[in-house]
Amino acid sequence: MLQVTESLAIGNASKEAELKTVREKGYQTLIDLCPSSEGNKLDENLVTSQGLQYVNVPVNPKNLSEEVLDTFKQTLAQYPSPTYLRCASGLRAAVLTLLTLADQQQWSQAEYEQKLASLGLQHRPNCPLKEFVQQHFEKRGM
Repeated sequence: MLQVTESLAIGNASKEAELKTVREKGYQTLIDLCPSSEGNKLDENLVTSQGLQYVNVPVNPKNLSEEVLDTFKQTLAQYPSPTYLRCASGLRAAVLTLLTLADQQQWSQAEYEQKLASLGLQHRPNCPLKEFVQQHFEKRGM
């Protein structure tokens, strides 16, 4: 689990013990970014049995769009925090979380990339998530 802010953490928790730890650390909501087709989506009952609210916002890295980011932002605002955001590797969770913070706090793309690196994460070459990030900042004029 990587803590991004006081009320946001990201990771790839998927086992009962890991989810229990998420709840014990005070997180109230888990947003799962894995689509069913990927095979990594969590079972809602497993999550709720640990006392967490479960929300699925399926994000396919190859089809990421501004609409998907907007849905993510709305979901994040709608459910109780602190919030744990997860996907299979944690990278989608990091990208969407950091883009949300970048928009709220008017970060430049360099600031976004610095925050991503500070979490120990990076985009792989030819990564569709990286392309989306670049397009997002170009649209914002940052």
